[in-house]
Amino acid sequence: MSSKRKKILQSTLLAILVAGFIFLIYDLKQEYDRKLELLASMPISESSGALINKSTRDLYDKIRANEFIRTLIVGDSIGQGTGAQNADEKWFARLTSALANEYKVTNFTTNLSRGGASVLGGWTDYNLTKTSLKDQYDLAFICFGQNDQGVLPLEIYSSIYERLIKQIKEEKGNPEIFLIIENGVGTKGYPEVMMKLAKQYDLNIIDTRLAFQQSGYSDEILTIDKAHPSSKGQELYYNLIIDTIHSNLQQNKKVNYSIDAKPLFVKSDEYKTFSFNNNYSIINGFSSAKGNSIGSVKGNNLETTVNGNSIGLMLMQTPTGGKFDLYVDGKFIKELDNYCPFKNINTFIIGDQFAKGPHKVKIQINGNKSEEATDTSVEIIGFISNEVL
Repeated sequence: MSSKRKKILQSTLLAILVAGFIFLIYDLKQEYDRKLELLASMPISESSGALINKSTRDLYDKIRANEFIRTLIVGDSIGQGTGAQNADEKWFARLTSALANEYKVTNFTTNLSRGGASVLGGWTDYNLTKTSLKDQYDLAFICFGQNDQGVLPLEIYSSIYERLIKQIKEEKGNPEIFLIIENGVGTKGYPEVMMKLAKQYDLNIIDTRLAFQQSGYSDEILTIDKAHPSSKGQELYYNLIIDTIHSNLQQNKKVNYSIDAKPLFVKSDEYKTFSFNNNYSIINGFSSAKGNSIGSVKGNNLETTVNGNSIGLMLMQTPTGGKFDLYVDGKFIKELDNYCPFKNINTFIIGDQFAKGPHKVKIQINGNKSEEATDTSVEIIGFISNEVL
């Protein structure tokens, strides 16, 4: 190669390197300006402490910045996505895909939902697992109502629902919360509670009932059993959620929460404390299996002491489940049935009008069973209450 060509080649390479360096500097400046703009848009933290997490970017800030987010779901079988034909057709899986495709956002989901759960069961599950959960979530869904109707009194439902909202807000980094009104929930009572709570705390309501009615599809297409949404029904759930997120982004919604806000339902403050007890002072005929207590013979009994004015019981219901009697301070309260056609954890309220306690609670197998049950066994997980002993 001649010296002239060599000089031309060297000059060309030098020009390319200089141009590349200029473009690199330009890109870095653009990124720096973008970050400055993002920081400028962040709210300034206030010293009063009335509003939590004002200095932290919320769900919508992170979506705009294409960052990863964490989602918490507390619910029942619909919260689990039961009814979808494939895993990627569940409402929350569709949401994760949409966030990735539309916003390049990676969504990490923790799902505490449990089939058959009421809001009492959800409150119990959350409190039993909250220390193992992440400290910070950006998005949360609460999905109850179907299993509460006619089972959990409305006053208890509203109080525990509000307490669950406040706990998630205060303990898990003030996530944006969506309250899901399930397609099988009635028109009065339970959905009205959710709407009032959404207004009180500036939350999002996902009312699937209207979407189902206006879809033009029959229940046979939208559900698998008149209750659980099919893959098509799950699509309607997802559409309502992603449309709400789009709208909130357009309206520049901010996620704020006041710790000092007075509860909407006065009795919700009675559930500030959660207590779980599976230690028994009297064990007659029950044996221990994987932490649960199992008995099957008439007269087998357990006794323990709990505190608080609200007392509940957590069971492992099975096809062999029989019936048993519940006593509080020596007084018969009610009979409960441990039967279920499949193995399932369930949480029952014993009562919420007791004196503060402590109280002696007793379970005694009575030997009765439903026609479907194959035995009279009873499997107890533990007692729950709203005061620590």
